[in-house]
Amino acid sequence: MNNSQSFQLDSRLAADCIELGLLIGSSKDTNSVLLLMNNADIPWFVIVPTGISVIDIDELPELQQIQMLKNMNRLSAFLKQQYQVDKINFASIGNIVQQMHFHLVARTKQDPAWPGVVWGIKAENKVTQEQVEGLKCQLVENVQNFKMSHSYNLLEK
Repeated sequence: MNNSQSFQLDSRLAADCIELGLLIGSSKDTNSVLLLMNNADIPWFVIVPTGISVIDIDELPELQQIQMLKNMNRLSAFLKQQYQVDKINFASIGNIVQQMHFHLVARTKQDPAWPGVVWGIKAENKVTQEQVEGLKCQLVENVQNFKMSHSYNLLEK
């Protein structure tokens, strides 16, 4: 799959999330779109690899698996730095959304779903545009391979 010409975000992810930008890999085949779940009560990233057509992580080439792990590590460290985190949850369920994507959720004992799962919890508070812009600036400053983008415009570079 040539990601610069054929990447399209699943409509459910697009409806539930806010695009933050791209996580740039060592090649365009290892780039990922970084999304934010539209839930102001729980810091929750969704990472969507762009250069692939497989569903499960074990089907990825090793280089892409390594890049995904690096992204998870960087974003986990960022979440721990920015929020009072009791636990980072990582998941790749994909039973409904077949496009490969990974959830990285900063959990606290005060979040509305604790200690249960976050799946299916309706967001009491949506993320504001001001919060999104502030988060993007923090990501640029603290996550070395994060780049702000609009509508995946960096995929072609």
